[in-house]
Amino acid sequence: MGARAFISGVSGVALTGEERAFLRAQEPWGFILFKRNIETPGQVAALVRDLRNAVGRADAPVLIDQEGGRVQRLGPPHWPAYPPGAVFGALIWAITRRREAALLTALVVVSHWFVDLIVHIPDLTFYGAPPKFGFGLWNYPLAEMPLEIGLTAAAMIYYARRTSAPTGNRRLWILGGLLAAVQAVDWFGAKAPDYSIEIPLTMLAAYIVLALVAAWAGANRAVVMAQEEAST
Repeated sequence: MGARAFISGVSGVALTGEERAFLRAQEPWGFILFKRNIETPGQVAALVRDLRNAVGRADAPVLIDQEGGRVQRLGPPHWPAYPPGAVFGALIWAITRRREAALLTALVVVSHWFVDLIVHIPDLTFYGAPPKFGFGLWNYPLAEMPLEIGLTAAAMIYYARRTSAPTGNRRLWILGGLLAAVQAVDWFGAKAPDYSIEIPLTMLAAYIVLALVAAWAGANRAVVMAQEEAST
């Protein structure tokens, strides 16, 4: 039997005998780690190896949330503490001196909670304490993947229609192609068998490249409504 279309969590920092037997029998497509599964880098690496050994696939995906603020499973003293979304909003305001840009950045971070609500199993809270929320669409990759692609495509189409550029949408097409390539690598690319510093460094480099390309794609665009008002 091949991998089945669901993602599994486990109860603690190491596999129990029952969990190991369950994973071998059911062969989930991948795994997700929560705060209860995290102690030290060595322990996490050992748990990841055991999870993948249980299903017999060294490239089985292992997912974890690391968004900053209250949502970060890897934290001090072994991992850095990342700031909440309000800090990013303040940073945007300090750079642009535009209140609208700062508020929009903060809202984008907040909106991520509602997107996570769709895909997460019940592990999201309002104030860092129960009750926990989550619809668990991650357990159904054949539904979750098209939804994620659809949300990204809808956002780009909305942006393309609300703005225009003298050179057309060629830069947006390049950005969309790069986003699709990065997402495909994340979903289907080879996974490292063990945690190493190269993993977060690669992710950081990918985010920097995407941010720079997005800035380049939007550098020569203007809001359509503003252009129409200027011409009247």
